[in-house]
Amino acid sequence: MATVSVLMKRLLQPFTGISEIYNPALSTFLLLLILLLTLVQLLKITRRSSNHLNLPPSPPKLPILGNLHQLLGTLPHRSLKALSERYGPLMFVYCGNSPTLVVSSAELACEMFKTHDIVISNRPKTTPANILLYECQGIGIDPQVWDRSEDFLPNRFFSNPVDCKGQDFQFIPFGAGRRGCPGISFALAAVEYVMANLLYWFDWNLPLGEVEENLDMFEVNGLVVHKKLPLHLVPTLCSPYS
Repeated sequence: MATVSVLMKRLLQPFTGISEIYNPALSTFLLLLILLLTLVQLLKITRRSSNHLNLPPSPPKLPILGNLHQLLGTLPHRSLKALSERYGPLMFVYCGNSPTLVVSSAELACEMFKTHDIVISNRPKTTPANILLYECQGIGIDPQVWDRSEDFLPNRFFSNPVDCKGQDFQFIPFGAGRRGCPGISFALAAVEYVMANLLYWFDWNLPLGEVEENLDMFEVNGLVVHKKLPLHLVPTLCSPYS
């Protein structure tokens, strides 16, 4: 209240006689009224500009915040999944004042990154895009593409022709199209080398008293989505000739 009072006194100083009848309550009301009218005008301008574009479905948004209030929570990718189930696999959201197109199906991702890749390849990478895309990992757990998508079933890839190099859009951890990761070959070789050594030289078991069915698989948000409780394993050095 004191800050508002000082601000209004300074604004009214150039006007003779007005500062003498200054009322703190009235000044606060006038300031709030000005802010409200400004927000209403911004909302009208935004609606007027969006009416001229053939945009995908979009959830209701707030002035200034856009759709950020609908993405709050510990797991934003879950919020995006719920929104896509309601508004479709192609939807338009606002991260503040930044318009963002959200693609959440393998078919539309294929169309955008292969058929219309030139249109989107020259767009700069932004922080909202990185947060919303999650490096395209959300498509990898789409229940419309994968059976039991939330379960860890590595055997499903043994006889599955789906590849991770950006040609099969059901599984694109490295992106796809012209904006795909240029270091995919090096990354795959490094991961395979480390995993091969860990599996070749060690036998891995759960700690004594723990069973696989009781493992906590809850996830939390961070720089990447990870398990809420770390997985503890006991390595046993083994001989490759035994």
